[in-house]
Amino acid sequence: MTTAARYSPVTVKNRIDKMHAEQRADQRELDGHERTLFVVRGVKQIEKFPPAEGTYRQSLITRIAERADQITYWEGIRAQQIASGQANNFGPDTIAKGDLVRCSGVWYPVVRVNNKSVTVPARIGGDWTDTIPYHKLAGHRQAKEIETSSASSSSTMEVRP
Repeated sequence: MTTAARYSPVTVKNRIDKMHAEQRADQRELDGHERTLFVVRGVKQIEKFPPAEGTYRQSLITRIAERADQITYWEGIRAQQIASGQANNFGPDTIAKGDLVRCSGVWYPVVRVNNKSVTVPARIGGDWTDTIPYHKLAGHRQAKEIETSSASSSSTMEVRP
């Protein structure tokens, strides 16, 4: 049972995204970085962090290398899931405004297409919008496909505005 949850397509994608974020954070520590704390009258107050040194640097390098191996493994699992149809590979290049997407058994019209998610009308009712990450979508229908099917027959598909 735990293996099924561990290899769930949504869990795998979330894990990959988290590991990529951890890699970026460790790389910043390794290389050194700076950040803007605040701006007063157009003058930026910047905090600088020097590159890691000594044993801490070595532990970062080791951690980055180990995590890179884990990322490679999980990205392979994700590729297998996409190839087998177990997971989707939706993105801003496959979904457009006006299309329908399915999440949690309900179809929603796409209001906006973002880099990592789609914006849909409020999922629980209301006049706001919600975002759904691409990897959590369970289905997609293009706007032209919807028009064709609705013209030819009435569908029993539930669509929330």
